[in-house]
Amino acid sequence: MSTNIRIQDLGKRFNREWLFDGITIDIAQHDVVAITGHNGSGKSTLLKIIAGLQLPTNGSVSMSMLDKTIPTEEHYRYLAFASPYIELIEEYTLDELLDFYFHLKPLAPQYTLAELPTLMLLEKSRKKEIRSFSSGMKQRLKLGLALFCNTPILILDEPTSHLDEQGKTWFYKNLEDLIGKKMILIASNQKEETQYCTSSIDIPTFAFTHQTKKASTTR
Repeated sequence: MSTNIRIQDLGKRFNREWLFDGITIDIAQHDVVAITGHNGSGKSTLLKIIAGLQLPTNGSVSMSMLDKTIPTEEHYRYLAFASPYIELIEEYTLDELLDFYFHLKPLAPQYTLAELPTLMLLEKSRKKEIRSFSSGMKQRLKLGLALFCNTPILILDEPTSHLDEQGKTWFYKNLEDLIGKKMILIASNQKEETQYCTSSIDIPTFAFTHQTKKASTTR
């Protein structure tokens, strides 16, 4: 199922500060794209705009599937998003959260709901409330929800935050399995996290300026 994203002259301003402007790039079905830039440059904001969670100041993001344009408010149906700042329902147990989430999003057909805790290295925590999880356990859960979801687009923001070496090894193994199978966008300044990326959007840092500046894209 062919899915494409076209970003055209995209810009985002907060008050008088431009985070970025002039981003133009076409992202094809199986592209793996790095989004880089200094802290505060707008990497997370760009991901949110692509996902339809925020509106740009100017420019546009269009998503198409089989040459049919997907309305912005429907973008979320076609992507899975993992980030350290995404909140989990902490009153749920792990089993309850997985059941809830995968009633809203499709589970990849090669997996079953029952095996997900084991796949996420959380087998012993099935009946524990999410509030009792460590930051690393929560991050594995957030990543697992995205990695094992049956959507054509995967969006990751600083994916190895809070992960120990075992968690990082787990993440990269599962990420490798998805290369060439879906579109992947990764916002990060760590070379290890973007090692599989074949193209990039680099957002230069600039603040409180009236002059339009252009973010660069490279392939």
